[in-house]
Amino acid sequence: MGISTATSTQMQNNFGKCLKLIMAGREVIVTKNGKAVGRFIQKGAASCPNCGAEKK
Repeated sequence: MGISTATSTQMQNNFGKCLKLIMAGREVIVTKNGKAVGRFIQKGAASCPNCGAEKK
């Protein structure tokens, strides 16, 4: 496991590659203009207690 960083453009152009990293257990931090704006992790990962929670 580990953490990777990708810009929003890199995510857009290489989503399949990023998805493979996530499926392998890596966390991917997405940045826009140098600031972290999101995080992709594998569903059910311990560091994401609210993943999969239903929206109200």
